[in-house]
Amino acid sequence: MKKYLPLIAAPLLIGLLSWYFIYKTGSNDILVSEAGAQWIRSEYPHSAVAQPVKDRTASFTTKFELGRVPPRASLRLKTFRKALLSINSKTVQIPTSEFPFWKVSRELDISPWLLIGQNKITIEVTNSRGPPAVLAYSHELGVRTNRQWMASRDNGVAMQAVTVSVRPNLEQYDHFPTSLQALSREFVFLFTFFVVGSLTYLWVKAKNVNVSAGQVRWAMLAAWVVLGANNIFKIPIYFGMDVNAHYNYIIHILNFGSLPLATDGWATFHPPFFYVVEALLAIISSFVLSRENALFFLRVIPLACGLAQIELAYRSCCLIFKKRSDLQIVGTVIGGFLPMSFYVSQFVSNEPFAASLTAVLIYYCFYYLINGFGNDAIKSSAILAVCFSASLLSKVSVLLLLPITLAVITFVTYRPQKKLQLAVKPLAVFLLITVLLTGWYFFRNLYHFGQPFLSPFIAWELLGFEWWQAPGYLTLTNLLTFGRALNQPIYSSMFGFWDALYSSFWLDGNLSGETKGSPPWNLEFMNTLSVLSLPIALLMFYGAFHGLKSKRGEQKLVVIFVIGCIVTFVAAIFHMYTQLSVYSTVKATYMLGLTPCFSVLAALAYESLPKGGWWPATACGYLTCWAVTAYISFFVLRGAVLPM
Repeated sequence: MKKYLPLIAAPLLIGLLSWYFIYKTGSNDILVSEAGAQWIRSEYPHSAVAQPVKDRTASFTTKFELGRVPPRASLRLKTFRKALLSINSKTVQIPTSEFPFWKVSRELDISPWLLIGQNKITIEVTNSRGPPAVLAYSHELGVRTNRQWMASRDNGVAMQAVTVSVRPNLEQYDHFPTSLQALSREFVFLFTFFVVGSLTYLWVKAKNVNVSAGQVRWAMLAAWVVLGANNIFKIPIYFGMDVNAHYNYIIHILNFGSLPLATDGWATFHPPFFYVVEALLAIISSFVLSRENALFFLRVIPLACGLAQIELAYRSCCLIFKKRSDLQIVGTVIGGFLPMSFYVSQFVSNEPFAASLTAVLIYYCFYYLINGFGNDAIKSSAILAVCFSASLLSKVSVLLLLPITLAVITFVTYRPQKKLQLAVKPLAVFLLITVLLTGWYFFRNLYHFGQPFLSPFIAWELLGFEWWQAPGYLTLTNLLTFGRALNQPIYSSMFGFWDALYSSFWLDGNLSGETKGSPPWNLEFMNTLSVLSLPIALLMFYGAFHGLKSKRGEQKLVVIFVIGCIVTFVAAIFHMYTQLSVYSTVKATYMLGLTPCFSVLAALAYESLPKGGWWPATACGYLTCWAVTAYISFFVLRGAVLPM
């Protein structure tokens, strides 16, 4: 039982966080049915574009007959958010002063306004940060909100209301191919890749050719360089999530020769390391390139980070699976060619830069868990501190790994002699170096804004940026269900947390923030990845169980570490989602720094498969098919090639 505690703890932790943030805080926009009544809204076209904060009003109406007026008729009411209630065209005062949060149920006795015969209830809801919605019911009257109610938006034509769990109306993206359609169209190509991979394995085995993980790694690095050289000037300069904001950060450094404050732009709440490196590259490249081409050339840094992820996936697997070249190859291929690495590394963003530095930190954690600190625990702690500090100065999210890194230092120093006091000096060195390297930036924030760590929400509030994005609320369906991403992955993040995580991990499900057209990717191939990647995803989960049964103590430690890292990041993303209920909150790219962890799970998944018969050839064919498809998906075939 002890072997499975980390995996049992994972869903329990997410469940506890779900309960706490949904029911114990007042800022969560979760709409839960109650007493047979459903939350309803008016039908309207959803948009992927961020919406300005302004009042949007919807009126919800129902009619019912009464043979007699009951002495008391309680109406329980929840509205998202402000509301005006009228019964038979007479306004009913709603007691709001006692209820600071919109989600609190309000009970009113509406019998004084009822009539014998037909009655009409109208609830007008106004919301500036999401779609207006309402839940209401009265047991005495047999009235409850459902799809029989009528709804109109902004005094428009009344139509049948819909429940908040109804599929978002996102027709502008329905022209993208579904996964099944893409699979049927590209089946010949995919099957060819599969056959080539299987035959290659059989030929290598028959000829007794030694293919090492190092050779595969070099082939992948070369393929990545070719992809980068092909794509760098074909992808439009403005393409990418918040890319203009990242360029503005760099331009601010170039123009003023200083770091911006968190309130100087949309992305300036980020730590500065990446932007300083890019500014230096811009200065160097400006001697030989025009200003426009110099901006394109800044993509070299993110592309180089993609190369680093391949190398770190390879080195991590070689470290953990020393004598198993097959496991090293599988882990290198899957970890190095993760689709989220392909699409996020092709435009200017701090995400791949911070992720590559985080991956270095994780690699060293692997190394010390397996080999220990040796005779120089202070030096080893200093190395971890430098890696952690570099990551922290690139993106604050690496703070999630602080407790885990401290636990690694404590465990590695404690394990040889079973003396906890041995960990004091290495821990002190780690914290001291981290404070010395990063403290200046966070004390700067503390001086200007009264707090060292500025989330984007705090920074945008200070800037006066007020916005919301679909869906604008949460339901239990959003939190608990999964499946939309398997067939209609494009913007399946609108449907819930797990669809969002899956579609942004195994493909570019949010189109890198593109909301006015198609991205430059090969969408037919990309959409097949949602189905092709499912076996890998399931096997990686099983690989964690398999790794916990390992007889090698060091490997088991690594698996526990891997599970801890992944669960921590998933829980943090889940927390963000419950606090800001917009589809773009959930992006698997936040976990790109955990690439070595995913590589290890992929290798463990392969290790758990049968060894004889046709299994190895089949697995090789499948892996070839998946890797080639991932590569082709993000290899731009058409684009405006700009002059040098």
